Amino acid sequence: MARPPRPRSEKLLNGPTLLRGYCFLGLLLSVGGMFGYFWQLSRRGWHWGVTGADPLFAPGTLFQREGATMVFLGIIIMQVANVFACRTERASVFTVGFFSNRLVFAGIAFELVFAAVLIYVPFFQKIFGTAPVGWECWMVLFLFTPLVFLAEEGRKAWVRRRA
Repeated sequence: MARPPRPRSEKLLNGPTLLRGYCFLGLLLSVGGMFGYFWQLSRRGWHWGVTGADPLFAPGTLFQREGATMVFLGIIIMQVANVFACRTERASVFTVGFFSNRLVFAGIAFELVFAAVLIYVPFFQKIFGTAPVGWECWMVLFLFTPLVFLAEEGRKAWVRRRA
């Protein structure tokens, strides 16, 4: 609220916003999600150089469904990191207040419970092609949330210093 509103002529989706969303945050979130995918596959015996003809990759196999589940879970958990990172464009979340918007926490809780239902309830596993994964899979992905958050806080500090 300390800054004046943007001019009416300024586009909502501009170059800096696209760079932040796709090149900076998008890249970080993708690395986190794909790390979870390859981590899960390597735990199950996969290694670089395995061809697509490998029976482990046949559609519908547990191996393939666990990989898809990790991608899905990676997207969900990386978006949890993203919601905290993107609460403000320039101001630090620490100055705004980490707990200032309680609805964010309600949304995150719903998102995580909904993901768990799609992953662990057999009826939904059949519909969405998911497979149950262990708690360590969740933890590996959650390890990336502080990295995303701190990287965005660092970017915001850099932008504030330049202004």
